[in-house]
Amino acid sequence: MRRSRIVAARVSRAARFIELPFLIERYQALADSNLAFRNRDAALYYLGWNLEELSRRKEAAEYFERIRREFSDSEYWCHAAFALAVWANEAGDYDRARELIDAALNHPPDRAILDRLFYVSAKTAMLQERWASARLDFERLLSQCANSPLRQ
Repeated sequence: MRRSRIVAARVSRAARFIELPFLIERYQALADSNLAFRNRDAALYYLGWNLEELSRRKEAAEYFERIRREFSDSEYWCHAAFALAVWANEAGDYDRARELIDAALNHPPDRAILDRLFYVSAKTAMLQERWASARLDFERLLSQCANSPLRQ
């Protein structure tokens, strides 16, 4: 039974990679079209994540930056800033990560990712040896995100 689940998971993942180029093509057409439509930010967001799935992070970052520039009222704005902050943190660009985290926290933050924003903020502060700031971020995570799995 376990072996069949593993095989099924591998087949599902393979199917996803076959499907991704088609999805990317469709999202790019929507994102780059001159037609006015109200979900362009969603197309940019999903295009970015599909590119990330294919390890094309640089291209994904360009679409997330576009969301930040062109769609400040978008429900995807904080998510895009968060992804860019995580990637900057992983690349060792802690100043850029801090800038993006602060922007996301000062923007009306999405409650769904608030805990992760505090966590990445704390992680970035620790990597910069800013211990008081890291402590404050962890305290905010504990006090403002009661149901977060990061509390455990």
